[in-house]
This record gives sequence, structure tokens and C-alpha cells, in this order.
Amino acid sequence: MTTPMMRQYREAKDSHPGMLLLFRMGDFYELFEDDAVRAAGLLQLTLTSRDGTMPMAGFPHMQLDAYLRRLLQAGLRVAVCEQVEDASQAKGLVRREVTRVVTPGTLTEDDLLEPRASNRLLAVAPAPGGKLGLAWVEVAQGTIRLAEMDRAGGLDLIGLLDPAEVLVPDNTAGRAESLALGVREDRLTRRPDWQFEREGARQTLRERFGVSTVAGFGVEEDSPGVTAAGGLVAYLKETLPAGQAHLELRPYETGELVRLDEAVARGLELVRAGTREGREGSLWEAIDRTRTAMGSRLTRDWLLAPLAGRAAVAARHDAVEALLGDDTLRESLRARLKEIGDLERVAARAGSLRAGPRDLAAVRRALALAPEVLSLLATESLAEPLAPQAARIDTCPELADLLNRGLADDPPAQTGEGLVIRPGFDSEIDELRSAREGGKEWLARYQAAEITRTGISSLKVGYNSVFGYYIEITHAQTSKVPPDYTRRQTLKNAERYITPELKDHEEKVLGAEERIKAREVELFGQMRQTALNHAASLRNTAGALAELDALAGFAEFSRERGCVRPELLPDDGAPILQVTEGRHPVLEGLLPGGTLVPNDLALGPDDGMLLLITGPNMGGKSVYLRQAGLMVVLAQAGCFVPAKSCRLALVDRVFTRIGAGDDLNRARSTFMAEMIETAAILNGATARSLVLLDEIGRGTSTYDGVSLAWAICEDLHERAGCRTLCATHYHELAQLAERMPRARALRVEVRETAKDVLFLYRMRPGSTDKSYGIHVAARAGVPAAVVGRARALLEELERTYRAGNRADGVGEASSQEPPQTVIKNPRLIQSSLFANSQDPVLEEIRALDLARVSGPEALELITRWRRELGAK
Repeated sequence: MTTPMMRQYREAKDSHPGMLLLFRMGDFYELFEDDAVRAAGLLQLTLTSRDGTMPMAGFPHMQLDAYLRRLLQAGLRVAVCEQVEDASQAKGLVRREVTRVVTPGTLTEDDLLEPRASNRLLAVAPAPGGKLGLAWVEVAQGTIRLAEMDRAGGLDLIGLLDPAEVLVPDNTAGRAESLALGVREDRLTRRPDWQFEREGARQTLRERFGVSTVAGFGVEEDSPGVTAAGGLVAYLKETLPAGQAHLELRPYETGELVRLDEAVARGLELVRAGTREGREGSLWEAIDRTRTAMGSRLTRDWLLAPLAGRAAVAARHDAVEALLGDDTLRESLRARLKEIGDLERVAARAGSLRAGPRDLAAVRRALALAPEVLSLLATESLAEPLAPQAARIDTCPELADLLNRGLADDPPAQTGEGLVIRPGFDSEIDELRSAREGGKEWLARYQAAEITRTGISSLKVGYNSVFGYYIEITHAQTSKVPPDYTRRQTLKNAERYITPELKDHEEKVLGAEERIKAREVELFGQMRQTALNHAASLRNTAGALAELDALAGFAEFSRERGCVRPELLPDDGAPILQVTEGRHPVLEGLLPGGTLVPNDLALGPDDGMLLLITGPNMGGKSVYLRQAGLMVVLAQAGCFVPAKSCRLALVDRVFTRIGAGDDLNRARSTFMAEMIETAAILNGATARSLVLLDEIGRGTSTYDGVSLAWAICEDLHERAGCRTLCATHYHELAQLAERMPRARALRVEVRETAKDVLFLYRMRPGSTDKSYGIHVAARAGVPAAVVGRARALLEELERTYRAGNRADGVGEASSQEPPQTVIKNPRLIQSSLFANSQDPVLEEIRALDLARVSGPEALELITRWRRELGAK
């Protein structure tokens, strides 16, 4: 089909490859060809055809945002082609242009985004040697971060960033990388490979930032991160041509932050709990007391990237302490922040010329409240700790004055839908409005005069958008119609007429209405341009207000939960973590008041650098591990912690091996996934790291698992020397507390009764040799017959083990035992770590020089050996 309109369509379509094109035709958006077939299925639209040959589908223009949301959720990118001239004034074909490109990673519209969720665009540039160049941006913030990382670190960072859209080069390396990234296919956008060529990418950045070299941004020009940033900026130029004015370029400073990987975020449930959608049950939800969506998003970012520098952490603690110290001042600040709302995303729309009248009204409200916020921050208690935030708040007096004078009090969402320009701001609009309002009075006078002239008391003057103004007379009165009336429309019960005088008035009024709309669009465009000129200041102000909201949220959480400020120990001192009566910050909010059992934690050269925790299933071992990690994350994010006291030498990294599950996307079994995470811990942990291990080695056979667990704990204790908590059901590991000087054993306290077991959820020194798994199974509702059978088998195993595992007939049943209870070689299930001839107690006895051992020393050795062999 080669009509002029279809040629116009194809030009727009060809200039936006890989995108669905929504083509405006009157009051509808139409899709053609393959786009129509695809959209009809996704949006449940009726698929028709143009001239019987070309597939076609469409929807009313007022439903655009609703359909855009569904297309974006399906991972599609959309170009919106609008009519950019009035059809009534067009000479020939109406001019159309693509005015908006919508992709998952470049959204700023509130109705298309989750308010609390970050929305990042990421570009990945594969590099030689297994390196990755990464560049990412949250369009609402405008700061492009770039980094060069090894593959493992890059994958961890991508998991934490959780980008809405990932750009990769459309070449062999890019296609291979897209598979290795593990990113969902609907989030991938393949880009021309020339945009990821080193020199081309550097030139893109030089042109965008007006520099001869990007080295001035603190990055190396040859870095793969620069290549990724060039590809990202090229994409933004296409999708947000007006939204690039205030982009910034900064390197990702890993040394300033505690490095957390995806395993840590998942294991500690920082922003998502288990497999749940959303944030329910996460640390983020538990502590979030912010009043704005931008403050909530920043809180999430802080939890995923705690601070590593002592001065920076202390600065946040100072701010929280100041806000916590004055309830009235804090609540006044939080009330104003709530009124300001999500200025960050409003500023992003202003910076891309997408701001509507209500967006600028939100800017006006924020700028009106900014002086009040600054006044609160100027009080003596807040002035110093919150000075960095106060310094970044700009009241933008020029913009504020323009919006106060020119923007209506309650403008509509879009121009053309109501009063946008304030009366008194523009004389031309005031005159046109006066003519329009005077026209209503004229119509009333004209109707009264015509009733008098014709003698038709039921005569009415009306208006509709199809026929314009008319005089309506019932059929019973048509004999009285004057000869100067011209019939325009026949209805069932009446006729409608027009007169030359009424026609002249219609032209005046409708002409005034159109001129009002045109003038309002012109003036609002000037306001929007002024807002664009202030976009950088608005973004800085929004960032400062988001920080204030996050800090005030920390203070409010600390007040509610009775939290304490952590004492930060010197960086050159011992790696210590001491918590008195610590409480799990998530569980404390979920359980009834006073039911959560607090626990102490002591890690350090004197208290032990390796804690080996044994105890029953459901006894609280995993909670204790997570609690330790959450205390560190909270403290170094800048929040106070739920405890009676906390002393902390800052950590450089947190590692976790918590939870088990297959990684089917990467063809990894549960045990392989566990070992990969463990390898990352052993290869990356330093003396200042915190390591949390939960049931390490449980994904394989008992002997393999306990041997690995033993060796891993030895390595962390001897080589890394880091703070480590290891919860295990391998009770043999508790022997390490006797063998290594900085290892300690802890056990979960349990009280046994004649009929049941009571879990006290308290940690005590020492170890246990029972897991109470059968008790937990009974509580979980396992059928009584199965539980009874398990108890019988357990008794047989224990009886056989106590009998000494006779070489002839180990575990054979007596003549009175039913044959189905026989378990051959029960010692091979689990009796001791050293069930074979390589028993370390035997090895130690063989190597012992009896001539050099005194009586007391021999007694001490025998006592220890008996304990290690399980003697009572």
C-alpha cells in the first residue's frame, strides 16, 4: 500500500527499528502489519485489515497510558507518532512525528512505574580477558555510573542493580554475553555493535559532555566502562533527545562502599524475602519510615550499598542522632517532605520536556516548601550534621516566581483539558476568555429575544461539537419559524436551525476558544523550557530532600524500636563485632511485643573470630546468623541498630552462604551453587570481612560435606582470619573450638521434658549433639506412624553406635527384632567425622611421645579424647 499516509507511517517505522509504532489517526492510535498482529494478542484488541490486505488494530487515544503499561510489562519498546498540526488547518496530509519513545529503562512517568522501585538502564560491553564494562543510569537521577569488573563481580553487581533494561551489542560477543548474564530475554535490548566500539563510544561521550577527553571524570579512556557508557549515551540520545541536558558521568567507587553480592542480598533478605514478589518481609520494608517514594528508593539503595568509610558512616549517624533528639523538629520536617512528594521523578520529566501542568504544580509546591525545610535545617541541633543536605537545596527563585504568577492553582493533567494559565498573567488570554464568557451572556440574551420575536416559548439555543450552535424548535411549533431560519438537523421530536447572526457568534466564540488553547500551549511551553533550564538544580534539590527523608526515616525507626547508635571502632584496631541484647529487626516487627528473645554476639581476637553454632532445627541458628549480618548492614548504611549496645569495627565485605536451591538458569545443582558461593567467600574474604555460613556442606554426602565444612572453617580461621559465624548440624565441627585458639562453640539452649522439647532461642557457650529433627517433624504434622518409625530407627542407630560397631555383624537385628528394622552399617550414615582408620584421635595417639607427657597432661588429653569420641 503506497498512499501518502502509509509512506509517512513507513518513514516513522523505519527510523525506529525494533519498536512498536503507535500511529495517531484522529482520536485513535493505530498499529499496522506485524505490529498490529503482535499488539492485538497482547492487548486483546480486535484485529482488522486495511483494504483487506494489511493487518490493523487500534485503541482510543485516551487509553494510551494503560496500554503502554501492558506493552512495557511484556518487555516491548514503543514509539509514539503524533499528529503535530491541526487537521482542520493542514494543507493536504497532516504532519506527524515521533514525539515519544518509551522503553522499560527510560521511564519517568509515575503511572508507568512502581513508586518505590528503582528503574535503571544498564549497558554491558564485553572486554578481553573475561572483563565486563558496565554503565548504568537511573534517568530520574541523571548520574551515569561506569565500572570495569571481572565477570563474577559484574554478575553480582547486575543482580543487585536489577536493571529494567539491559543494552548489549548485537554481535557475536554481545549475543554470547547476553546468555551468560542470566538476564531475562524481555529485558535485553540489542544495539548496533558500532555503538560499542571503543573509539566511537569515546567520541560519543566527548561530544555529549563537550570535552576532549573523558579522563577528567576520573576514568581511563581505554576502560571497558567508557565503552559501555558510550553505548548507553547513544541510546539515550535516541530515546530521550531532550532529556540528556543534565546527565553526569561518574566512576563507580567500589572502595567507598561495602561490596555485597546477590547472594548476600538474597540470604539476608535485604530488599526481598525469599521468592515473594515485592518487598514484604524484607529488611527494607521493616525499617522504611520514609514519607516520599524517592526517600524509600534511596533507603533501598543504602541497604544494598552500605558505606565502608568510617567518616561517612559517622556522618550519617550524626544526622540520625540529631533528628532523633527532637521529635517535634523531626515530625515538622517529615510533614513537609510528605507534601513535597516524589520531586525526583517530577524533575526527571522536567529535564526531558515531558512535564505536564500538574508536574509543574508539584515543582511549585516543592519550591514553596523548600525555604521552610531550610529554616528547619538551620536550627542549632540540625545545622551542622545536616549541612551537606542543606547546601544542595536550591529554591530556584526565578522558576518559583514564574510558576506562582503564571500557573493556575489546580491545573489539569494536560494542556487543552482545562484552565492552565492563571488569570491576570497574560493580557491576550484574559481578553479571549472575556470574549468567551461574554458569549455565554450573549446567548442568553439572544434566546430571550428570539422567543419574543417568534412567540415560541419553548425555543432553545444549544451547542454540540458536530453541528455547532443551533436553535431547537419542536415539530408542533414549526409553523411559526421565521423565514431567516435555515434548517440544519431533524430530530424525532424537533428541528434544529441556524441563523446568520448565530453563525457569526459561533465563529467568534469558537475562534476565541481555539486561540485560548493555542496561547496556553505556547505559554506553558515557555514555562516547561524554564523548568528544563533549572532541571539540574531541581535534581540536586530532590537528591538532598531524598537523603533527608531517608535519614529521618532511620531516626523514626530508631525511636520506635529503641535502637542504639553503634560505636565505631578505629580502622587500624582489632576486627571486633560486639552486640548486647541484639534483636532481629524484621522478626521484632512481625512478632507480638516482648516475644522476641534478644541475644548477645561477641566476635574478636579475645571473644573468638570463628563461632561454631549447633542446635536443633527451628531453634534459631539461622536467625542468629542473619541478625548478625543485618546489624552490620544497618550500622554501615547509617542507621541505629536494635540492641542495648553495639561496638563495631567496620567490615569491607559481607559474605553469606545461607539457603539452598538449584540454579537451573545456569545449570547448577544445589550443591554446585553452594560451592560456587563458598569459593567466592574463600577467594575474597579479608581480615576485615564478615562471613556467615549456614549448614555448609549439607548438599552432598555426610562424609564429603563434613570434611568440606571442616576444611572451610579451618581456612577462614587460619588464613583469612575474618569474623565468621558457622551454623551447622555437623556436631563434629564443634571440636574445632578445642583445636583452634580463636574458635568458640555456641549452642541453642533447649529444655527437654518427658513429652516434648522446649526451644528457648537463647545462645549459650558450648555445643550440642542433638538436632531434634524428629520433634520438629512431629510439630510440622508428619503422620504419627512415620514419626514413630523414625524414632525406632534412630534408637537402633544409637544402640548400634554405642555397641562399638562390631566388625562382625554391625547393626544386625536380634532374633526378637522384626527384619524390616535392620539398617546395615549404620555408622556409614553418620556417627563420627572420623569413622574410618584416619581418625585424628588415633593419629594423635600414634604420634604422642609418652616419655614427654606428665600425669596431669595425660589426664587432660584423655578427658579431651573421651569428649571428642562422644563419651558421656
